[in-house]
Amino acid sequence: MMTTATNDGGRVVAILTRPEGEIRIAEREYMGTGFIDLRYFYKSDAGELMPTKKGVTLRAFELEKVADILRELAAKERQYL
Repeated sequence: MMTTATNDGGRVVAILTRPEGEIRIAEREYMGTGFIDLRYFYKSDAGELMPTKKGVTLRAFELEKVADILRELAAKERQYL
């Protein structure tokens, strides 16, 4: 797993690249609470990656439940791969 520091003290732990931008998965902390941020970044006209409002921030304790749901969905969707 790759990690890159963010400008707010968090760290990006994964990047899913797309032609028009990327989805970044980052860990963050605020007032002692851990968060996971999944955010879409687009390429500006200048070629810079800029964050959008498209995304979701989960509290760390919610992550296990979301991961279980994603595993179930992935198992169902394998038929389309």
